[in-house]
Amino acid sequence: MVRETRLLTVKPGINRIQFSWANTLIDPTSIDFRILDHIDKVDLLDTTFPAGRNDALQWNIRSGMAGKIPVEIRYFTSGITWKADYVGMANGDETEMGLTGYVRVYNNSGELYDNAQVRLVVGKEMTLPDMGNLGLSPLPDGMVRLFSEYANKDLAYVGGTSTKYVPIGDRVEVNVGRDSDITMIRRLKDQRISNVIARQYKRRLDDKWVLYYDMIDHDETFVYEEEIVSGKPMDVEVEIERRFEANVVLWGSEGKPKDWIFTHSSAILLAVSRVELLAPKHWERSNDQVSEDGVGSYE
Repeated sequence: MVRETRLLTVKPGINRIQFSWANTLIDPTSIDFRILDHIDKVDLLDTTFPAGRNDALQWNIRSGMAGKIPVEIRYFTSGITWKADYVGMANGDETEMGLTGYVRVYNNSGELYDNAQVRLVVGKEMTLPDMGNLGLSPLPDGMVRLFSEYANKDLAYVGGTSTKYVPIGDRVEVNVGRDSDITMIRRLKDQRISNVIARQYKRRLDDKWVLYYDMIDHDETFVYEEEIVSGKPMDVEVEIERRFEANVVLWGSEGKPKDWIFTHSSAILLAVSRVELLAPKHWERSNDQVSEDGVGSYE
């Protein structure tokens, strides 16, 4: 809703005030006119529409005084949208971060609003200064951008993401890409085949019987070593996801397990661990196994 406050100059007698919404997106059925002062001397008689026009109306006001009176015009209009932006500023060692919220208002309604005051509705009504009190109200849809501030006040862009409505107490995760101070290396330590099941049969070839073997099933075990090297002391949460070849499916004819969280049929989460990294620090995990019948396991 738009609320316009104007000062009208009136004279004693009947005053005709015209209001037009030509070339705008104002809803004419929502227009409301209110006199804010001198209501004992100024009165709205009626509303009429100029002949031959469908983009204007006329208020007929009877006044018992001469001078200026404040009035308020209310109406709904489309074409006004807004978008929130959040800027996170981290210190050099990334131990603290300040988050500031901003709002951009886009006016494509066709009407000009000078010195406009904006109220946003995000769960509850709030003004633009209220955006500084983050954590006290839900966050509207917007864009989160993270920057790192160095000792010389230079800024480095870390990453960003679009967000939907964020309730109080919820959190937003931002993928900031690779951390150049932390590297992860995977090494194949061992590979072996066991529990081989084969079908044996004979076939005549050039007047001789030749034995053939068809592989029916086997277990193929890969032993990997995951090494994480950190250039700075910090706590990290490590998720290791192993993705197998396209012809390996990690569930059977009964379908996906109830706790399956992956969209890819041949991916499996091997570990989620909280690791304290002290520079330099190595963290290892090994033993991935998958069989030809589609059964995956890990230790």
